[in-house]
Amino acid sequence: MLGNIDNWLGCAEEVLRCLYSMESPQRSHRYLWRCEQIVDSALRINPDNPQGNYLKGVYQYAFQYGGNEEALQYLENAVRLDPHNVEYREDRDLVQRSVDAEREYRQAHGPLSALHGIRVF
Repeated sequence: MLGNIDNWLGCAEEVLRCLYSMESPQRSHRYLWRCEQIVDSALRINPDNPQGNYLKGVYQYAFQYGGNEEALQYLENAVRLDPHNVEYREDRDLVQRSVDAEREYRQAHGPLSALHGIRVF
C-alpha cells in the first residue's frame, strides 16, 4: 500500500508543479482540490511521510492565502523526516523568511486583511 501512496504523491507533486508554473490566474481548482485530497489521504495513512509533509507545505504556501504559518509547520516536518533533502530545506527557509516578514509587518502595522495586505478600516 505504501508504494501506491508514493506513486500518488509523485503524481500530485507533478500536477502542483505544473499548476504553480502556469502564468494564467485561471489555475484549475478541481486539480488543486484533488491534489490536496491525495496529500491529505497520504498523511492520514502515514503522517511521517516526508514527501506528503513537503507537498502539504508547498500547497499551503503557494495556493492558500494566509497559510504560511501552517505551511512552515509541514515543511519543518518534511525537513525533520528527511534532513538531507536540499529542496525541502531551501523551501522551508523561503517560507520561514516569509513568515518572519509577515510577523514583523503585523507588529509594526497590525494584522493583515484578507485583501492581500491592504488594511481594512
